Amino acid sequence: MNLSNEKTRRIAFIALALLFAGLAASAQARRDRQLRDFYGADAQTTLVLVAARDLEMGQSLMTEDLKVEEVPVRWRHPMTVDESDHEQVVGLTLSQPLVAHQPLLWSDLDTTTADGLLSTSVQGGLRAVSVPVKQADAMGGLLRPGDAVDVLATYDKPGIGQVTTTLLQDVLVLATGRALHPGQEDDGFRNITVQVTPHEAELLFFARRRAQLGLTLRNPADRDAVEDLPEVVFKDMAGADAVPQVRRENRPTILRAPRR
Repeated sequence: MNLSNEKTRRIAFIALALLFAGLAASAQARRDRQLRDFYGADAQTTLVLVAARDLEMGQSLMTEDLKVEEVPVRWRHPMTVDESDHEQVVGLTLSQPLVAHQPLLWSDLDTTTADGLLSTSVQGGLRAVSVPVKQADAMGGLLRPGDAVDVLATYDKPGIGQVTTTLLQDVLVLATGRALHPGQEDDGFRNITVQVTPHEAELLFFARRRAQLGLTLRNPADRDAVEDLPEVVFKDMAGADAVPQVRRENRPTILRAPRR
């Protein structure tokens, strides 16, 4: 009789395990369909680390604090921590709080808990370059590590005179002054450090000595490059008809954080 009851319990346990596995597979399949429907069947995706639950500033990350989610490549923030970097971030301290499902950024981590070096923030194969800026070019000092910017250059072009051109697009800001993450402050900083390719580093070094550089701030979700941007010269400012006017009827809603 006891053997019969034990066998019945085992069969019930196996049946429940298979049921839960089936439900999990069904939920994952439904989520995959939703992703394809929302982003398009041909959208390329990548696996990133997100907060498994609400996490507090100063908290040391543990394995159970993080989980993997699939996001479109074009919407991936340049400082997002990928699934492959999981072991590198476990044990590091958060420099700011995260809410559940919020992607983890390298700028969310206090690098001073590791070796305190800027070099640890530079991705392999890329370079860190400092660019002198004025407060007006740094969004009045509101620019922060983790932001993405375009770099503009104004210089004297032989036979034409002064021109302004977009030198680089979608460049990641690693540091503002001595601040390596948004939780740090360096008021009145006069330079920023950006992450670029080796060839882009050459362009910046050349432009630093031959041109006046400026920055424009990008939305972190905007990863698209604008192709064939024309240079701007004096004649483009000659009249209202010289520059195409952009209609801004549909203004975005500004979401404000709740007061604490």
